[in-house]
Amino acid sequence: MKLIYMFFIFINFFMLTPNIKKNANERDYNQFQSVNLAKGKLIKNWTDKEKNQYSPAISKRKFWGWNVLIVNKEVEATFESEILFSFYNPGPTEMEYSKTITYDKSVKTSISSTGNISYKGTGTFKKFKHNLDASINLSYTKTENKEEKQTDTIKIKIDPGYKAIIYMTGTARVTNGRAQRYVFWCRQNTGCFEYFTITSLYPRVKKVKI
Repeated sequence: MKLIYMFFIFINFFMLTPNIKKNANERDYNQFQSVNLAKGKLIKNWTDKEKNQYSPAISKRKFWGWNVLIVNKEVEATFESEILFSFYNPGPTEMEYSKTITYDKSVKTSISSTGNISYKGTGTFKKFKHNLDASINLSYTKTENKEEKQTDTIKIKIDPGYKAIIYMTGTARVTNGRAQRYVFWCRQNTGCFEYFTITSLYPRVKKVKI
């Protein structure tokens, strides 16, 4: 009987396999499970009607530079990132698992755009081309992106038939709008822009029955 019990423990140990999804430091907010703004929407959720509604404010021709309309400025938001790890217990007994996560909890800003507004750089070091950032003039996006590493060890007890899911959650500020660039009175670039600044970040665990 003891040998049978040990066999089940051995099998459970190897079947409680982590399913690795994402690195804790990856921050493509457009791929997050959910982003909830206190008001307004992310630009990926704007309809064509909404984009057209904002267009007259940026359509006045100028000799040089950008016309900018900020639609949502520093709106508070909460989010849940993509799944980092998941662990499923298919066995007959409760299992315990420990996972250490190292992540960058510093304030960092990501950007995105639509139309032919483009940017340079990668990750949280992207900047809009043609000096659009200066025309928008958001002071909190000018802070240097410095890393602040934190390590947390999460201990999880998983009942039989349950899956434990580790993900990152936190708060953010969102600024977005429409912009149009002119060169010698001719329109060169037009589209939507967005800044997504993560202000807090921490891991969370939820359990679901499979």
